Amino acid sequence: MATGRDVNSHATLLEDDRAGLVERLRTRQPEIEAAVSALIERLIASITDEYNREPERTERSPEGRRAERVQRLLDGVPVDVGEFGYELDAWHVCVIATGANVEKAVRGLAAALGRELLLVARDGEVWAWLGAQRKPKMSDIERVLSAPGFAGVSLAIGEAARAVQGWRLTHREAQAALLVAQHSPQRLTRYLDVALEAAALQDEALADSLIERYLLPLDDMRIGGQAARRTLRALFDTEYNVSSAAHPLKVHRSSVHRWREEIERRLGYRLHEHQAEIEVALRIEDLRAHHSAEPSPSKRLD
Repeated sequence: MATGRDVNSHATLLEDDRAGLVERLRTRQPEIEAAVSALIERLIASITDEYNREPERTERSPEGRRAERVQRLLDGVPVDVGEFGYELDAWHVCVIATGANVEKAVRGLAAALGRELLLVARDGEVWAWLGAQRKPKMSDIERVLSAPGFAGVSLAIGEAARAVQGWRLTHREAQAALLVAQHSPQRLTRYLDVALEAAALQDEALADSLIERYLLPLDDMRIGGQAARRTLRALFDTEYNVSSAAHPLKVHRSSVHRWREEIERRLGYRLHEHQAEIEVALRIEDLRAHHSAEPSPSKRLD
């Protein structure tokens, strides 16, 4: 049995040990702080690494893998298309959709037309191919898109083309049509209707050249550049019928005849010799004006 003296001695030893431990902790405090700091840094690095790996995991998701394989196939790289569930040896029409609820809209379009669908989401856009063994009719697509369920959706669409080469071609056409649609949004922008504008918009130098060569010389006319442009449109719309062109311009036919002569004199050639180029220049100028006049997204939300 422990005596009082033994208990006191044991207590003294414990007190000495505690004092020694406190002293050792005090003298090694810088080392402890350094160790804790290193631990925190490793923890932060681990969290950062996990955060940075998130896009990689997303890219490896089924949707990410599909988008990656689609892009590789567009680039001409052979890929295993088995997981697409989509027949490439067929007729294809590519649609690039933007707006609200676009995936739902595109799926509805494919279902209404009875077409296979290959769909990937890329950077706020939906790329979709509609496929079938028979060539699609654009009139069928336009009919479906006239339904109320497609309000708020903008579709840029390529032309129908066959097999994997056509699958790539119709996508390039849809991308070109999208460029025009971004300047002048509407429910459907068809490549065939805007091919020349798309080509000019893809080449800023070409667009500038068309406007400078075919339109800017008209700005010094006495009637003004805008009136000269309206005259050109009226003449083109009426196939150069001066009397018919005078009606929408609300002037006498003699005025239209005189203005046409002055326009041709300033440009240095007859209008019919370069009508296609002039019409493209007019449309490019309109698209640019429409695009620059559009409010920013933040303003549209106000």
